[in-house]
Amino acid sequence: MATFLKRIGLSTFCCLAAVTLSFGANGFATQRLQKMAAALSDIPFERLGNGTYHSFSHKALPLTVRVNEWEEVDHIGLYLFDPAAVTDEQRLACDFVERYLLELELASPSERKLRMGIDKVNVEDGSLENIAQLKKSDRYEISKLEMRKYHIAWYNESRCLLALMFDMDYQLLAGCNAIELENNYLRDVVRVHHLKDVVMEKPVIESNDEYAIVDGGSYLSPSIRGDRYYRLDSISEWISVCSTSKPYWSAANTVLSPIMIGDFQLKCTLDMYGYKDASFQIDINQWVAQTLQEGCKLFFGIKSRTPQTIRGTLFCPNPSGGYCHMMSVEIPVEMFDQGRGVLEGRLYAYVPLHNIDQGYFDLNYMDVSSSGKDKSKK
Repeated sequence: MATFLKRIGLSTFCCLAAVTLSFGANGFATQRLQKMAAALSDIPFERLGNGTYHSFSHKALPLTVRVNEWEEVDHIGLYLFDPAAVTDEQRLACDFVERYLLELELASPSERKLRMGIDKVNVEDGSLENIAQLKKSDRYEISKLEMRKYHIAWYNESRCLLALMFDMDYQLLAGCNAIELENNYLRDVVRVHHLKDVVMEKPVIESNDEYAIVDGGSYLSPSIRGDRYYRLDSISEWISVCSTSKPYWSAANTVLSPIMIGDFQLKCTLDMYGYKDASFQIDINQWVAQTLQEGCKLFFGIKSRTPQTIRGTLFCPNPSGGYCHMMSVEIPVEMFDQGRGVLEGRLYAYVPLHNIDQGYFDLNYMDVSSSGKDKSKK
């Protein structure tokens, strides 16, 4: 699987010239943004603090600049969308379109044509000559086509000013090649302690039984699920199952919950481009919280069990980014009663969703929730 998951098709325009990145205060989240900033020399990026700015322009076109909480510029583009009106699911596509159209404005006509051809960004209707009118258009529409492409169009009354179609390719959307994506992942994962508190509604459980399952749906196979498992405690409150008497359910809760159910650490190896790898260690619930906040959904399938260990795979598809994180995990059963322990994982990040959906992977996982029973010894 490791060989298959290596990404080798790098876009020429994603392989930017070597640039020394300055991360931290007044830096840039990606090499592409730093290159764009160099072409917008009249904007004082070094003086911008955390926030979103709409006071700059390029050739009379209004710009948007966003600086994150680490004081890195994480977005530069044409100001086309009201941030308050953009949903979380639309944000990635909207950021891409704003950035990409500005990049085209910064390019020569010959470079623009070549760039769009390589990136497979197609003008379906209207014209790029109408860019100046887009912010004042009556409406825009964003749609996903078979979960593989984005289509976005701007209209004045019934007239289409511009319609673009582009692949749901995360390297394209993020403006990074595979190597930079993985390096940025390692950079960002150590920032997880800065995440906002994850708010989860208490499950509404109507059951007279001692145990209950909250349906989290399935992915690829009925046995790869996002279900969470609960039991009644001594004061009749529903709490997450975490016990060696229910090892399968406890394993699922451990890798699917952003709320701490024990002092459980994830010792993870990231499989990287070029047959390299890198390791990090983090609270598993914090890793889950970070993964949820980037827009992924989480599903877990159990492959096997010995008396000491449960082995399975965590699938984290991001339907807006067109990718899936996949992590194989080994979970010591004894840690459920101890309330602490270390599970080991091997992570394949940013796997294109179409690779997952085409059936290249063994989906022979155990059914652990049929009829509401953990198929293990109580």
